[in-house]
Amino acid sequence: LQAQALVHAHTQAQIAANIYKGDTTAPAPAPAAPAPAPPAARPPPPTVPTSTGPPGLLLPSITPAQLTQQNTLTQKQTAKQAELSCQHSTQLFALRARFQQDNLACTPTMDTRTKQSNQ
Repeated sequence: LQAQALVHAHTQAQIAANIYKGDTTAPAPAPAAPAPAPPAARPPPPTVPTSTGPPGLLLPSITPAQLTQQNTLTQKQTAKQAELSCQHSTQLFALRARFQQDNLACTPTMDTRTKQSNQ
């Protein structure tokens, strides 16, 4: 059923693109819907010459308010990243300590020793 749906969708896409060749035993496909008009062509973005290579895109200027907002968000991101890094280190240390405490507190059984030596 999925294969039939895939073949049907592929055929419909070919018909819509006017590239369907089809077989001679299949019924004639329904006429494709008229293609939407292409959007109006936009002018290319302005470029600025660079001394090291081809011209680069000229970035639009930002307002002082946008620059302030960007700097504020950058500072928040940096602070949050440092906080999460510290939390991660603390949790990792606690996890390692707990693992050592749980696994080294008891002596391994003979069965465990055998399995470890076989690995």
